[in-house]
Amino acid sequence: ETGTTCNGTNYFENAHNGVALGTSHPLRSTTGGGLADRYFQYKVFLSSGGGATPTLTSVIVQYVVNGPPSVGNILPAQITDSASANYGKVVFSFDASDSDTTTGATQNIVTPTLYEYYNGSSWGTISSGLSANAYSAITLTGNSATTTTTVVWDPTGTNVYANNTAKIRVTITDGEAANYSAVATSGTFTLDSKLPVVSYVRVDSSTANNPITWSVTDNTTLSYRLS
Repeated sequence: ETGTTCNGTNYFENAHNGVALGTSHPLRSTTGGGLADRYFQYKVFLSSGGGATPTLTSVIVQYVVNGPPSVGNILPAQITDSASANYGKVVFSFDASDSDTTTGATQNIVTPTLYEYYNGSSWGTISSGLSANAYSAITLTGNSATTTTTVVWDPTGTNVYANNTAKIRVTITDGEAANYSAVATSGTFTLDSKLPVVSYVRVDSSTANNPITWSVTDNTTLSYRLS
């Protein structure tokens, strides 16, 4: 029944496979007549061209009770200490939990499935430069228990300067058949992966001091080294 009354006049057809019931459907309603529904009933209509009798051999109904996982507290920062092994990279942590992780088909773990970044005007997928643990399963110690994960991202190649407007978005799944994912977005931070532009470098050997002049532009304060 794909309608909102379950009165037997509006049936699923083959083309409706995978259809999602609307929030007002009696089987999803949390108020009124749908509040205490406990039964599922089906009726199948088969037809044939006359050459053989159609036969129904199997009916499988999957009913999933699953609380979605939770992800949040995403804390990103780009490392500006040139002495750090992660200099220029973005390090971010996030918290993951699941209210019913000790039950279901996939227990005591959640798994990140997608990382995205906001460059100040649009979202993009982080498809490379992530640390090896980025998509590893996250072990949970119990229902609603929080596990914190830290991921490192090298944004080289994104060519972005976002002055306190960049964001990170994380999606996780608990692997169940329904209500399986959660998404959260960080607060803003500054992301600078934009390379400085060197217009020219000139050495004037016509004078005794051989002066060197150059033109370099960037979005932030520059430092340089001559060799």
